[in-house]
Formats: sequence, C-alpha cells, structure tokens
Amino acid sequence: MRVAVALLLLLAALGSSPGVSAQLEVMEVGSLIRTALGVAEFITTTWNDLFANKTGVTIPDLSGTLAAGSSDSELLGRFRQLSDTIQGLEDNMRSMQQSLRQIQGAAQAEVRWELTVETMENLLRPINSNYGRFLYYQQHNNTVERHTLEDFATHAVSHDPHSLQSTMSNLHHLAKGLGMRVGPHNRHTRYAFKQGLFRQLQTVLTGSKSMVCELQQSPQQMAYGLYGILALTLAKGYSMIQFSYMLLRLYEKGSFTVEARLTAETYEQMSFEVASEAQHVIKDLSNSYWRCDPAKHEEGKTYEQVTELLQGYMENEVDLNRDGTCNNNCAYYQHARREGCYMVGNVANATEEQQKRNFMICGHQRPCKGKVHSCRFFNADSTVCFADGNDGSHRRYNWIEFENGQKLGRVGRCSSSRKVDSWWRNLFWHCSYCFCLCDDAETSDRYFSLQPAVADVAQNMVVTGVSDVENRDYMKLSWERRRVDLDDLRAPDGHVVTGVTFRKLGEHLNMEIQVTPIAARTAKLSPTKGYWVSNDNTPSSLNSPRRDLRLGGDRDVPTLTQQPSWPDSDSDTFLQFEATSVYRDASQTTIPFLDSQPVTPRPAVWLTGLGLYHKGQPGYGGFLGAARGDAGPDVARGG
Repeated sequence: MRVAVALLLLLAALGSSPGVSAQLEVMEVGSLIRTALGVAEFITTTWNDLFANKTGVTIPDLSGTLAAGSSDSELLGRFRQLSDTIQGLEDNMRSMQQSLRQIQGAAQAEVRWELTVETMENLLRPINSNYGRFLYYQQHNNTVERHTLEDFATHAVSHDPHSLQSTMSNLHHLAKGLGMRVGPHNRHTRYAFKQGLFRQLQTVLTGSKSMVCELQQSPQQMAYGLYGILALTLAKGYSMIQFSYMLLRLYEKGSFTVEARLTAETYEQMSFEVASEAQHVIKDLSNSYWRCDPAKHEEGKTYEQVTELLQGYMENEVDLNRDGTCNNNCAYYQHARREGCYMVGNVANATEEQQKRNFMICGHQRPCKGKVHSCRFFNADSTVCFADGNDGSHRRYNWIEFENGQKLGRVGRCSSSRKVDSWWRNLFWHCSYCFCLCDDAETSDRYFSLQPAVADVAQNMVVTGVSDVENRDYMKLSWERRRVDLDDLRAPDGHVVTGVTFRKLGEHLNMEIQVTPIAARTAKLSPTKGYWVSNDNTPSSLNSPRRDLRLGGDRDVPTLTQQPSWPDSDSDTFLQFEATSVYRDASQTTIPFLDSQPVTPRPAVWLTGLGLYHKGQPGYGGFLGAARGDAGPDVARGG
C-alpha cells in the first residue's frame, strides 16, 4: 500500500489536507497601521466637508460655517463608514484578548501579567461600551433623540477622570509602562508597573515556551495582536471624541477648533508611541509557531507513522544464504535477504501444515520479503511473543526473552508465544538465530510525495495532487535513502509563502518553499513573480556542511513518554528514520513519527516562512513536524 505521508505534514501546515482544496484565510498585516492613519484622514475630511465646504483645509484652519443640509443624522451616517472599517479589523482580534489572558509563565512574571491584563481590560471596557452605543446610534441615525446624542458627546469630551479622553490617556500610559488610576477622593495614583504592556508580554513569553504552541500563535503574532487591540481601541476613542466635537458644533455649542486640533495631535502622538513600543518588542520576538503534543495521541488524527522501514526480525542464519549453510555467524549478514525456510529433517515437498508444525520460527511468522540489515547474535535459545495482527499494529513481536535472561521489549503476558532454539549441524556448525532489521517495502507506509502544494495566488486556493512516478512524483524510503533535511526556510522581505514541496537532494528528502512578492499597501500578490527557495547545503559541502542530528540509538516509541515534546533540532541539520531501541521495544517501530496536527495560527496570517523540525524527549523517538513563520506588521516592507 502506497501512502504519500509527506503531504500530511506540509498541507497540515497550510491548513489543508491531501485531495482537498481549502480557502486560505488572510489578515492584511498592514491594515492596523493604515487604519490609524485612515481614521485621522477621515476625521480631517469630515471636518472639511461639513464645516469648511472646501477641500485641502486642515483642522487648525477651520473657520467655515455648517454646510447647507448638514445634520446630526448625516454626521452619524458618515461615521458609520468608518465604523465598518474598524469592525472589519476587529473581527480578527476577538480571540486575541482571551489568548492574552491565558498566557502563563514564571510565577512572579505571571502574577504581574495577570494584573496588567486586568488593568488593560478595565480600561478597554468603558471605551468598547461607549463604542457599542455609538454604533447603535449610527444604525438608528434618523430616530435617535438630540438630547441623547448631546449627552453622549458631552461626556466623551469632558475632563472627568472617567471620560473617554481620560481613559484613552490611561491606556496609552499603560502601554508605555506608566498608568494612572483614580483613587479615593478622586486622587490620581500611579500604577506600579515598571514595564509597559509589550515589555511584560515579552518577559512572560520568553519564560514560557509552551505558550507558543498552546495558544496556536507565534510570540510575534501575540505582540502584534496586543498592538491591534490597543490601536483599534484608540481609533474607536478618537473617532467618538471627534464626532462629539463635530456634533456639539452642529448644535452650536461652540466651534471647538482648538480642542479638535489638540485631540488630533494627541491621537497622533499616542498612536506613534504605542506603535514604537510594539515595534521594539516585535523585532526581538520569534515569529515561529509549532504544535504542542495533543492531550491524547491518536494515529491517523494527530500523528502518522512510517511503518516497517526498519523493524526487528528474527531469522536463522541457515535461511540468510542461498546455500543453506551455517558456516558464518550473525554479524556476517549485514546486508542480506531471507532465502528460504529451512526445516530440520527437511522433507521434500512438505506441506504448509507440516512447515507450521516444525519448530523453526520461519514457519510461524510473517516473512521479511525485502532486505535484512545489521544482524547480530544475542543468545542461542529464546521465547518469542508474536504480536496480534488483529489490533491494527504493524509489530511482528511484542517481546523476546532469551534463556540467559536478556529481554528485548516489555516482557509480559502473551497470547501467542513460541520457543525458538538454535541448533547444531553435524556437531561442527552452530545454526544460530540472528536478530536483524527488516526493510520490508511490500507491507509498509514509506512514500513521500514530491508533488507541490501550491496556492493559486489569484484565487487564494490550495490545490494538491499525487501521481505515481517514483523519483519524480514520490520518493520511497529505504535503508539507503531515509534521511530528511531539517531547515527553517524564510521568504525575503516583501514576500510571503505561497507553496511548498519536497524534492530529492542526493539521497536526502529536502523541502522547498515557493515565495511570491506582496504589495505593501494593498496586500496583493504578484502571481507571475513567484519563485522557489531552498537550502541546498549537504553533508558533503566544503563550507559548513549539513550536520547530523543524531538522535541516539536507545529511543522508545514517542507516544509512550509522559513529558511533552519540545523542539530539539536546528536548521541546516538532518535526521534519518531508524528503528526504536532493541531493548525497550525489540526495534519494532520506525521513528520519528510524523506530527499531522494542523499548524494553523489563530487568527490566520500570511506565512513568511516554513520549516521542518524535530521535537521530542530524551530516550524517545519524537516527532517530525512543520513549523510556521508568521507575518509581522512589516511583512510587505518595500513591496
């Protein structure tokens, strides 16, 4: 059975699966910054249109009168256009606040972070509550009472410590590392925060690597999400305050030219300082994201296996050569084949039932139809516990126990065991039972697809397909070809990842990514300018050759560890598939396993990188997984 296991990794990383087309979710990474600028531009234009009745006039120069026909209803209608833009971006931020609340780290940092998030939420709540009413008034702009609007506007621009202006100022100071709160008798007191929001987030994320995979977001994406919450909240507050000044002017409560200008300058300064704080932290945070181990490992759902690539296999040396001799020893058979099934007292034309009654093991086990490698001798006589093939397991044996007490695997109860003894031929030659590694291609899953998974950059669709031409459309693993290159591939500035594929690089399985230019302002791709990026370094390279990860030879089944797996590989390395520990598992399992959990951060963002890595625990085979590099706010720099 051929199974193209490669796509399980890479299409999972793209949020799809083999044979399925999936819409790519996209969040325009420059939207928040442009929204902050767009709000200011919208406010200026609205002032000009409603009051100056001419173009090119800035807020400080406003001296015109109300344009004919302008009303509070029209003003609300205009602001509804702005609100629609803000709401569209806010949809991507809804889960971010919950994620920020769930971050855990070192005890002291975690307590500080919880207090900071609680303070931030207390400041966000009144702004969002007022904005909810503002949206309601926009939707009912023809029926809302003048008194209601005037009361709303008066409160928004007041100097009361609980007003919108005061709350926005407190939120701004909290982001910078200094906040204000109202104490008894309306006295202002300082929040005791030595670090601002972004610095604290950096501290707690650095001290808690598990947060990256548990929250399904990269550290950089978390910081950018925090910036998004603050930027959108400030934009909401600013739009409500400027609306209020415009409304009060409509109601002839004053011109409010100086106040509107000061509010614009303050908003510009706040936006700049919050963006600067975010930028300083974001550039130092990783944009990589990987998946934690699931609560319960389930084959076919959370992981896949390469099966029977190399598997422990018992065979008598008499069956490892065409002559049926026992003239050598087990170590002689480093690369051989099973040549027959010898019967002691061999009878010509023996029936299958006669073979089964024979005490030789070859008549009672599934034969190795491929090559056998690395044979060795443990002891002459043993008891072999055969695996139950009805449980879906790929194992041949559960355990083997030799007469000298040596054990291979976890010895326990057995429903199908057999005594297996070596024997003498003519008193001179000892026909020994050897323990080898079977490379049995007929019954294993060991095929990696070489077909690319490429996004249709015009339609944002992922399309996949697998053909059947070896070395062109798939690569079959074997003893000689079982190495996988581990790389962290990154798109150049101004590019995003739009495709991924495996290829053969010598005898290694090597990954490539397709990158495509993206425009800075429009977030539009340039379909004709995409190209492939890879790491062509090999172990034979003259300068800085690719290094062997070397997992070690005494590793158990990955799903048996009680500890969570952690990344333990570097880029520009390679690992090779191998059998589990002969002593702990009788070498019955091929490791590492393949982590098939979707690597899909929330909210979805453009990819700026993709990599293969290994994660595990000492003494266990671990998992081969895909890691994503997520786009930050300057992904399209220079695009």
